[in-house]
Amino acid sequence: MPDPTTLPESPNAKTSRLCGILSVVFSCTCIGFPIAIIIGIIAILKNSKAKRDAFESPQEFRNPTNTGLTLGIIGLVVSIVIALPTTIIAGSMGVLASSIHNKKQENDKLIQELNNVQREFSENQIKLAAIEQQELDLKVKQQELEMLLLSKKASDEKTKLLSTQNETKKLQEQLAHQKEEARKVQDELNAKVDALSKLHN
Repeated sequence: MPDPTTLPESPNAKTSRLCGILSVVFSCTCIGFPIAIIIGIIAILKNSKAKRDAFESPQEFRNPTNTGLTLGIIGLVVSIVIALPTTIIAGSMGVLASSIHNKKQENDKLIQELNNVQREFSENQIKLAAIEQQELDLKVKQQELEMLLLSKKASDEKTKLLSTQNETKKLQEQLAHQKEEARKVQDELNAKVDALSKLHN
């Protein structure tokens, strides 16, 4: 009967120890814990297989130590402990990055809409200024017509001048209506600009 202490270990025992050592080493790194989990499981399985080899062939292999099993369990536990918070942190950062990106898109959209409203506001102001200038021109023309009416004595010329004056008054009324509509649009744009400014702030 051979001495059990002189018998060699099963190759699975050596593999178990090697995998256990590598599992502990990889578990100490931030990116190696997936590998450490796999190698840790292999170390546990190889240690179990080495014990089975020693049980089935006691004359060929001695009973292995639990070094590979212990190291595999340590590497597996450490990897899981590191992997769990790392996964949670990575997920939280992903959610935060997505939220920041969506917020930036909303802000860009608001800024673009505010710029469009400001452009419409500027165009409306230019239109309003043009209408006011036309009103001034019409007032000057009306004054000229009134002076002509005073200076003209011929009835046909007076009738013609009165007709022109009536047309001028109608045009003034149209311009006044356009001016009122332009001012309403300007008031609406002012309200929209204020609302968008509050949303942007």
